[in-house]
Amino acid sequence: MTQVACFAIPPENPEEAWAFWAYPNLTVHSFKREIEGLRAVLITSADAVVPKGLAFDAVHRVPDDSGQATGLMIAELRSWHHFTESNLFDRPTILIDPDLILVRNPFDVFDGSFDVGLTWRELVKPVPGSAPGEIGDQQPINAGVVFLNADRPEKVAEFMRRCYEDLLTLEPHYWRWYGDQESLLRASGMAGRREFDDHPVDVDGIRVRFLPCARYNYSPLISVDGEFMQFDEPDPMIVHFKGERKRHMHQYAIDELGMRMKHDNKAPGNVRIFPNKKKSATLLKSL
Repeated sequence: MTQVACFAIPPENPEEAWAFWAYPNLTVHSFKREIEGLRAVLITSADAVVPKGLAFDAVHRVPDDSGQATGLMIAELRSWHHFTESNLFDRPTILIDPDLILVRNPFDVFDGSFDVGLTWRELVKPVPGSAPGEIGDQQPINAGVVFLNADRPEKVAEFMRRCYEDLLTLEPHYWRWYGDQESLLRASGMAGRREFDDHPVDVDGIRVRFLPCARYNYSPLISVDGEFMQFDEPDPMIVHFKGERKRHMHQYAIDELGMRMKHDNKAPGNVRIFPNKKKSATLLKSL
């Protein structure tokens, strides 16, 4: 038994919120299409309006704690910790962002050697014509894909608690964005590191493994205007459509995976998905 758990909180504006659900729904469809028997869990806030018709099998709602610091990263790490202490964390789990496409099953990575698996990337200088660098471009850990082994759930929950508490010590701008990646790095004992190998490290009794983004959490290069992407990794298992890449996500699923979809005002995000392997003759209009 395996599962993915996707943290997703929709925007407050109702129209933006409805469009938002097109992406996590496609993400989960791509995973369930490839992995038989996979359970998909949506991790969200207590008051989030979750539409019918999503591919998720369960919803894990995190109680509001208005007394704590606020920000999307605060909510995410707090939610991850809350989830790892729940009964739903009972099998190998991949924490995922709501803007991924699964190409091949990555669950073979669970070999019993680690508690938490983090995905890391080589930091390179921006290439001419690429999007300008931000804080995230200087962080070797990407939080879009995190592997959690449920053999020792108390160790995983402890790691997530450390991440959450570390984030609270950072400057408030990290609470809004990029703080998850900063705290994952710091809690893993690797602050200041820029390169990693595949051997798990012991961090106060918690085994942490580092897996290459190129295979497990790949984000293609994208032009400044966001109009095209350049793939330089020939065999990624998971493609991450972060930022402006998101506009290409559904078309990629049609062209590369043979998924079919059509506009439907009653479906989440106005997109009804048919996750079979038959090529669609009609291209989806841009969302």
